[in-house]
Amino acid sequence: MKRPGLFALAVLVILLLTSLLLNSLQPRTARLEAMERGLDTFENAQHLLRRDVISVRAGILQSFDPLVRDITALDAALKPLEATGDQDHDRLIQRLRASAARQAALTETLKSNSALLQNSLAYFSTLSANADRLANPNAEEARLSAAMLRLTLNTSPDTQALVDRRVRDLAARPTQSKVDREAREVLLSHARLLRRLLPQTDQDLAKLLAEDDNESRARLRAWIAQERSKAEQTAQRYRYALYAAALILTLLIADLALRLGAHLADLRRRAAFEHDLAAISAEIIAARPHEAKGRIDEGLARLAAHVEGDAAFLFGEGVYGCARMWPTMPRTQRGDWSTSAKALAEAAQASPHSVFNGYADWPWRDDSEQTARRAHVVAMAVSNERGERCVLGFARFRGAVQVRETDLGVMRLALDVLAGAVRRARLEQQRVALESRLQHAGRMEAIGAFASGIAHNFNNILSAIGGYAEMAAAREATARSRARYLREITGAVARARRLVDQILAYGARSPLPLQRVDLSRLVAESISLLRAAHGRRARFAFDQDGGDHSVLGDSEGLQQIVMNLASNAVQAMGGAGVVKISLYRRSNRAPVELSSGVLMAGDYVVLRVEDQGAGMSQATLARIFEPFFTTRAQGNGLGLATTAETARELGGAVSVWSEPGQGAVFEVWLPRQAQAPSPEALTCGRGETVLVIGPGNSALGRDEERLAALGYEPVGFVEPARALSALRDWPERFDAIAVRTEDEDVIVALRRANPDLGLVVIAEASGASVKPLRALAASLGNCSLAACPLSSADLAKLMIDAINRPRASAARQVGPSVSKPGSVEALGGRSA
Repeated sequence: MKRPGLFALAVLVILLLTSLLLNSLQPRTARLEAMERGLDTFENAQHLLRRDVISVRAGILQSFDPLVRDITALDAALKPLEATGDQDHDRLIQRLRASAARQAALTETLKSNSALLQNSLAYFSTLSANADRLANPNAEEARLSAAMLRLTLNTSPDTQALVDRRVRDLAARPTQSKVDREAREVLLSHARLLRRLLPQTDQDLAKLLAEDDNESRARLRAWIAQERSKAEQTAQRYRYALYAAALILTLLIADLALRLGAHLADLRRRAAFEHDLAAISAEIIAARPHEAKGRIDEGLARLAAHVEGDAAFLFGEGVYGCARMWPTMPRTQRGDWSTSAKALAEAAQASPHSVFNGYADWPWRDDSEQTARRAHVVAMAVSNERGERCVLGFARFRGAVQVRETDLGVMRLALDVLAGAVRRARLEQQRVALESRLQHAGRMEAIGAFASGIAHNFNNILSAIGGYAEMAAAREATARSRARYLREITGAVARARRLVDQILAYGARSPLPLQRVDLSRLVAESISLLRAAHGRRARFAFDQDGGDHSVLGDSEGLQQIVMNLASNAVQAMGGAGVVKISLYRRSNRAPVELSSGVLMAGDYVVLRVEDQGAGMSQATLARIFEPFFTTRAQGNGLGLATTAETARELGGAVSVWSEPGQGAVFEVWLPRQAQAPSPEALTCGRGETVLVIGPGNSALGRDEERLAALGYEPVGFVEPARALSALRDWPERFDAIAVRTEDEDVIVALRRANPDLGLVVIAEASGASVKPLRALAASLGNCSLAACPLSSADLAKLMIDAINRPRASAARQVGPSVSKPGSVEALGGRSA
């Protein structure tokens, strides 16, 4: 259910509970109570009205205001008595209203008659007080007053007849004066009025006192009591309904709490499963090749514990080739259980979600049984595009494997992790094997070049020794000349010994423990040694920028770099001149190819050695880092080779700029922190596709093997035309280009076919060809040049640089451009 529906349901439940609560706490009796209070008020007002009317008749109450209040209260008491919808009870209310109206009318009549009576009675009272004013007082008037007094107290017919006789007697008595006659007439008028009003007033009072509808009020009270009882019963039913609703909600909340608890337990279990899976994945990735099997077994045990399994296995075919089972089978029971594993894999692939969940014969046997055990098995399979399968299974012999629907995703992830680990282990084994073969081939190639250089230098030394020996053995040679010849032979032998020592030092280079070395202090010490070695004609100027110039390296090797470069500078100037040595810090933001190799991005300390000697040609610059290449008769060609090798081991490189007649500038870039890649941990690819072009099937095969060992997928071509066609037809297929050629037209055509791909040009080491190719590579965008012999580490750096370097938006204009190594253009980035 969506959130709006849940919200609406919650609102309805709240409204229902509120209605039940209100109806249970407040029964609908307000109207009944108002009617009952109206009846009480009506009765009270009626009693007060009777009391006040009697008081007025008795002469106690002289004012009529209480009667007005009583009539008003009587009318107000009838207002709450509204229609009930029941005809019988509505007729009772109408009878009460009619009774109240009659009482009001009688009260008005009594008020009027009482006013007249009080006036006449007042006259008789005054007449009695002034009886002496009558001219002829007699007994008739006294008898009339006495009769009238009796009528006031008793309006019976006898009293009325007595009053009538007294009135006739008084009227029949003759009068003697006019005053007596007038007084008698007034007295008779009041007597006749009292005679008429007093009986009528008593009758009206009797009617008013008799006007009391007790039956209607009693029946209304009974109906009100009955309706109140019904309201209480209805309220009680609402209370029961509220109680039932509370019970239902309590049960629902308890069920929801149980569900939430179970869901929370599932989430915790899943989180623990995923956490263990992440730890297993990290351990497998960090494991060395020989540790992979043990880590996979540990992972199987931990995964089986999560699903409460008694056993687990991982079986794969092809690239997933693996057969691991936990717990390990006893030696007496080990056998080929691949058939059972394949059957489980096929059953899993045929099931929904590629998961088999049921009972099967588990292939592992314990010591007490000779047949496969029946177990509940949960197995999941995965396959690649070639149909090679990998299956992960768990078994429980008593009970069921605890794998829920929510665990299937984590289980599939576990299978991917283990299958990927197996695949990586196999690829790593293949890579190590290929790397071993490539390293062997590289060593053999280096040994060949090394032996060629040694033979050339030793041939020169042996030729000199042989020539001087022949001249010393000649008959015409004098003793003085023979001594000179022997000294030359001794010098040649010394040169040969020094050459052997340097060869041994160069060939026996091994990684030394690195330490923090202050280049400023090291250069200062080296300059002192250089001044003592070269005399006063050679001068050394040292300059440095502010800051720390410490690097990680070997102090002896770094001092050898300074001594080699400075000594070569002095010799290039003929032993006299100024050698400028400087130190400064630079930051390289992108990989760049320098003279001796690729310089990675990072922070560096640059050692710069500049002389004003004869300079070097481009042909010489192309070979100065080759072992045993030298332009001096007394040189051995190992100084600059050693310098370049030491810089490479420390993660740096050497840059050279020189022009004939303009001297030379050497810059050694040394990282401020160790960046040298170890031979055992080459930076490999991740399956990127590389277009490879070779001059022949043999060379192409070697290049493909080296690239495959580095983690790339090579696609080789011998004919450049076919490679260009494939590059144009499917440009997104390739991630980089590697070509072994010296044909500039082929290089330019490849660059124009796809300017965005990194291009690595591999050229043979010949002075005549490297120079124009280097210039061409520098002029093209995203292009690197590598000269043979090329190590796997250098090839790995070049491929990583070619793939990761930001692709150029368009090819640069073809043309040579030369920059000094100290400039920003030569570094491929800006300095810090």
